[in-house]
Amino acid sequence: ERLAAEFAKELESLGVRVGKLEKRLDNVTITGEVRFSNYTYDKYLAKKENLRSRIFVNGQVNDRWKYTGMFENNQDLRTNASNGTVNLRRAWVAGSIGDVGVRAGRFPFKVAYGVIVDNEADGIDLTYRKGAFDVGLFAGRPAFSNILVAGDSSIGSPIGISPLTRVQVISGQVGYKFNKNLDLRVAYYDVEVKDNGGAADRNDAALEVVLGYKFSKELSAYAEYVRANKKLLGSDFGLAGTIDTKTGWAAGVLYSTLNRAKANTYALRANYYDIPTRALIDHTSELDPGFGFKGFSVGGSYMLAKNIEFAVDYFDYEGRKELKEIEEKLLWTRVLFYF
Repeated sequence: ERLAAEFAKELESLGVRVGKLEKRLDNVTITGEVRFSNYTYDKYLAKKENLRSRIFVNGQVNDRWKYTGMFENNQDLRTNASNGTVNLRRAWVAGSIGDVGVRAGRFPFKVAYGVIVDNEADGIDLTYRKGAFDVGLFAGRPAFSNILVAGDSSIGSPIGISPLTRVQVISGQVGYKFNKNLDLRVAYYDVEVKDNGGAADRNDAALEVVLGYKFSKELSAYAEYVRANKKLLGSDFGLAGTIDTKTGWAAGVLYSTLNRAKANTYALRANYYDIPTRALIDHTSELDPGFGFKGFSVGGSYMLAKNIEFAVDYFDYEGRKELKEIEEKLLWTRVLFYF
């Protein structure tokens, strides 16, 4: 008691400094994910094994705004080489201006179930919600991986395509929740292709209409209609004839009790796709054909322990119309550690 009385001012000062430090520490959080993956393909692509590490940094700017960054490293486990490169793959700010939600920078860009687009994007995303309605607007450039307009195809497209330098996407979407189980989403995409590897510049557009339904807390399903404004023509690539159609559809079902914090929880999923080329920006599947395709995927996830997940998915895709002889299968297994 005598010491406390003697050093009261010092203790008070220390308490203030510690309080400020604790507040500052709470302002920044760091989380991570480690994923071991095995990819076994059927025809065109070689088997690969990969270790992907991700570190997420989240910083609170103020009551309305925050920052998120994601550092990523990939290691090829089938070679003796060590890849020490770490990339800042995502970096964006998110907040609100009045009643409008805002994201700006490089962030995950996914609409509905990712049938048309699911990847990083550089741009700005605005969202407004009012009751059962929500409205969204995106403008920017998706970070392409292996899609047709980026000049690469996962499953050996016979079409020779040169890389381009710029693809600009403007997307608008409207959602309506009829009740706690049924919701509708309509999205429109305008895709401007510039410096198309020597080919003519072009504009594509696509429409998707998605209906989602929750049968229970665990079981949900969706059905989707997709329409492009143009068919894929052989003349786009110096070939003859029409290669693909304008319309397509997709459907999927998910049963999930998955909870990262609880062992023995799991998820089961299945999807079918029949998607035209000119409606694709970057499809959600790990196997992305790069042009119009049809086929199915099935898979599941299981929590082996808290924050340790085992997952497996099987994909069986083939091209549409004149590209139907191009087909590929993928068995993708992985173990994920979260921290």
